[in-house]
Amino acid sequence: MSFMICSYADESGDKGIYSVCGLLGKLGDFVELGRRWRAALLKERLTEFHSAKLENHLAPYEDARFDRDRRDYLQRQFIGVITALPVWGFNAFVEVKALSAHESELKRFMSHTEPYTLAFRMLIEIMALEIDDYKLRKEPIAFVFDQQKQYEGKAKEMYDYLATDGNWPLAHRLGSIGFCLKT
Repeated sequence: MSFMICSYADESGDKGIYSVCGLLGKLGDFVELGRRWRAALLKERLTEFHSAKLENHLAPYEDARFDRDRRDYLQRQFIGVITALPVWGFNAFVEVKALSAHESELKRFMSHTEPYTLAFRMLIEIMALEIDDYKLRKEPIAFVFDQQKQYEGKAKEMYDYLATDGNWPLAHRLGSIGFCLKT
């Protein structure tokens, strides 16, 4: 029996750290996650949930309703929606200052040394390794990343190279890839 393995990833960063985090699971579990997420948004009377916006009091969380207790409550609620299902969380991060300090040396080995593309590649490789360890009959992963217009082309180029050049041993794990806007 075959099933579709899916991943959804989003990036976050500041001047010190750049991170790409992703969830990995079966398509059916992602469909259920979406259903539960929408129900939680409705219950909390929110149009979206984005932790970084919440912590930084950015729209739609800029008013006094989102005090520390409310922010903590919402984070627990939405983390609970995710952890209630059999999806796995992964993270790849880059220390921006360290990458910058070694960029000239790394260019010999890497085609792209931006924090996003490095974290993007690490996340893909980590997920492919994890799935391969489960020996799931060469099932590929369908990747969806948050749209990042600035780096999307480079990321797709890197992904295609890994998937098709014939040298990367886990190329069979790289299925479709898409970049979409958050809703």
